[in-house]
Amino acid sequence: MTERESLASELDTTRQRLEDLEKGYAEIEEKLSVLEKERESALHKVEELHVCLGSEKQKHVSFVQLSETQMAGMESQISQLQAEGMCRKKEYEEEQDKAVNAQIEIFVLQKCVEDVEGKNLSLMFERQNLLEASKMSKKLISDLEHGNLEQQTKIKSFILKMEVLRMGLYQVLKAVDVDANLGYGEKVEQDEMLLNHILVKLQDTQNSLCYS
Repeated sequence: MTERESLASELDTTRQRLEDLEKGYAEIEEKLSVLEKERESALHKVEELHVCLGSEKQKHVSFVQLSETQMAGMESQISQLQAEGMCRKKEYEEEQDKAVNAQIEIFVLQKCVEDVEGKNLSLMFERQNLLEASKMSKKLISDLEHGNLEQQTKIKSFILKMEVLRMGLYQVLKAVDVDANLGYGEKVEQDEMLLNHILVKLQDTQNSLCYS
């Protein structure tokens, strides 16, 4: 092989190597471009993640603040509910006391009602007895009035008979010659005196007849 051919062969080899290098460089540039794009995309994603992280941090801070506010509100509500519960418990105990007192009053009133009913029943029996006694009294009074009327009638009849008898006594006294003027004493005393005079006169007459 001549020197010229040797140089030509080296030149071809060098050209081939250069082409291979250019091709490799192009591939490397292409890979670098892809890597650059991937890096920019990664940086963009990192920035987006930074933004999201900041937003999430802000949300977390807001959530924590809101949670603390809600917790404070809930604690306030719990305290208020506990206070209301104590008030309700006190009101319930007071209502229970009122209910017990009301039951005691109801029991006492029921006892009073029973006593009043018993007294009313006793008074009803007593009233019935009094009514019956009143009826009996009215009947007795009516009987007594009727008897009194009969007695007055008998007394009047007896007085008339006494007057007739007295007139007869005066006639007897006149018949036996005894003075009938005995004064103005009681009629009963006069009648006794008249009878005594008549008895004396009759005894004298009888004695005179015996001696004759």
